Amino acid sequence: MPAPSLGLSQSQRQKQTMSMSPQQRQSLDILQLPLAELEQRIREEAQTNPAIEEVVAPSIELDAPTIDRDGIEAEAEIAENDDDFQFHDAPTHSGGDPDAEERRRYMFESLRQPVSLEQHLRSQIATSDFTPEEISIAETIIANLSSTGMLAVTVGEIAEVTGAPLAKVERVLETIQRTFDPPGLAARSASERLVLQLRAIATLQGAADIPAPPATLVALAERVASECIDDLAAGGRESAIASKLGASRAEVIDAIALIRSLNPNPVAEFDPVSTEDYVVPEVEVVRDRTGRWVAQLNADMVPRVVINENMREYLDDSAVSAEDKGYIRSHLREAEMLAHSLDQRADTILKVGQTIVEMQQDFFTHGVSRLKPMTLADVATKIGRHETTVSRAVSGKYLRSPIGIFEFKYFFSAGLRKTGGGSGDGAEAVSNRAVMEKIAAIVKGEDSNKPYSDQAITDMLVRSGVDIKRRTVAKYRESLHIPTAAHRRRATT
Repeated sequence: MPAPSLGLSQSQRQKQTMSMSPQQRQSLDILQLPLAELEQRIREEAQTNPAIEEVVAPSIELDAPTIDRDGIEAEAEIAENDDDFQFHDAPTHSGGDPDAEERRRYMFESLRQPVSLEQHLRSQIATSDFTPEEISIAETIIANLSSTGMLAVTVGEIAEVTGAPLAKVERVLETIQRTFDPPGLAARSASERLVLQLRAIATLQGAADIPAPPATLVALAERVASECIDDLAAGGRESAIASKLGASRAEVIDAIALIRSLNPNPVAEFDPVSTEDYVVPEVEVVRDRTGRWVAQLNADMVPRVVINENMREYLDDSAVSAEDKGYIRSHLREAEMLAHSLDQRADTILKVGQTIVEMQQDFFTHGVSRLKPMTLADVATKIGRHETTVSRAVSGKYLRSPIGIFEFKYFFSAGLRKTGGGSGDGAEAVSNRAVMEKIAAIVKGEDSNKPYSDQAITDMLVRSGVDIKRRTVAKYRESLHIPTAAHRRRATT
């Protein structure tokens, strides 16, 4: 049998791939931006594109007071507005003194730009290897982090909201916990937060120039955090922990010292001022003539661009060189793409807002107790867009209604079946946010000397028509930062 010959060969095959055009990529980028960032992006474009004649900025009235950092923000806002006037040869803020103007500009450009946790995490998502579906999952995860960076919902709820398989949600969560900064992010319990931070310490073992605790000490600390969290919280139980883990008391003391050196709130370093402190609703919720709630675009709040149409005249001018005409065409095309992207953004946000309002009629009439479960897939199907597009559209966007201002993503929640509601796709369900409100109301109305256990709360909810398990009640209670019944009783004695 002759030996197989080895050699190089060429072959052709067809493969379908999908890529985005520059227009599509720009439209998606702009769709995701909140209003403040959108206006900044448009001004940056206008500074480099002479085809953009002016930026029509909204006259924004904030729905929450700004922080007065010794008046610096107010001065910076004046400085920024003056830059706009200088474009039209208006007098400068400094009265035309170049030195004063330079000092003012230096002050403005030197201001620290506060970074929120959400901005920090989104920048990491943008540089990750996530697929579009995984990006949607990751964005849903970070949208459901508490103020301390804890994951406030279950992976099952994220899977239901995003329509993704549970295993994929768990993989994305594990990637965020393992690779995203800060360590300890998206933990589901205090114990897991400690373990995540300890594992981040363990990764330093391979860096010779960075001192790190011994691997054996880190491993023992992980066991203490995961297996003996109650003893750790109580304090003074080193001997009991040592006996339980088969370690010496001295080793346990060192492990506890390592745990106590960790950051109890790793997200505290990020600027607490978020987009929610400076809310500019892009959608208004009002009643129509029939009494139904409808959504309207707050167009006056959205910045727009005006294209310099006079530049088109140069394209027909024989005195203008071909090179200059190419320059003009390029900038006109970019300006038109930007204007089109802004129109698409407004259209998508309005459609998403209309769908939310249509699906949540009872919420706007009766409040959160009537909030219905709703997923990104539900809205995507109704408006004919991809789930990742809807995810971008709800991020950092707000609507104003007679009962308050809400971020779009507030309305996306998983649901629990109502008892007697069947088990099919058409079974009646209640939003987990509504259930959490019921739990909060039950605890608020309890006898402080005899607080309800998780099982008692579960039984009450089941009797009210909610199909729920005790472990789910415990999870929701923790998300509401409500202590256990034992701790609530102890707090009143």
